Amino acid sequence: MTALADFPGSESWTRFATNCLAVVGAFIAGYVGGAIGGWAVDKWVFAKRSPDLAKKAISLICGILLAVLVAFLVFGAGGGSGGGGWFTGDGTNGTGNGQPRAPDALDAKDPPKIDTPKVVEPKSDDPRIRVTFLGGDAVQGDLFYRLDEDPVPKSFAELKVAVFKKRDASAAPLTLVVLFPKDPRHGADPGSKNVSDVTSWAKTQGITITIPPTN
Repeated sequence: MTALADFPGSESWTRFATNCLAVVGAFIAGYVGGAIGGWAVDKWVFAKRSPDLAKKAISLICGILLAVLVAFLVFGAGGGSGGGGWFTGDGTNGTGNGQPRAPDALDAKDPPKIDTPKVVEPKSDDPRIRVTFLGGDAVQGDLFYRLDEDPVPKSFAELKVAVFKKRDASAAPLTLVVLFPKDPRHGADPGSKNVSDVTSWAKTQGITITIPPTN
């Protein structure tokens, strides 16, 4: 399976064939150019006919030199559509075998550690769900929320599912506790849309919103 995955695709073969045709064309152009140059030198410089063998040698040398130059440009480190060799494709974003590197391998980064302040909540047996509102470099895509002690951030849609699940698990009314990280660089603005969307939605569902004092 690995050998098949590393085998050049049709695009690479097309580029390779095009480059080969360019080299052949360069040889023919150089050969013809050398022959014309030899004829011109005979006529206007020496005013006599050079040996045919010498003319053919000059044409051949010109063809080879031009073909080598074009081959270096299309196959060398500075040429080709990807600039990385015969079959590597994109030389700036490849893995060395013609396979593009996955975007997540290029851009993935660990989220910062989020510390939530200790809160003083009134004693109650009613079910509660704690929502920590993230912001700044703590946000990954549309994952703005952490629920209870779960370190994995959640989207708004995932938050709704978790809230419904916890509400339906008890007959007592559910309370949503609003929390923010200790480091303000990792927390959302309390007046931001991400906060108001959740609190407004929770109120429409009959869920109590509380923002407890912190120590």
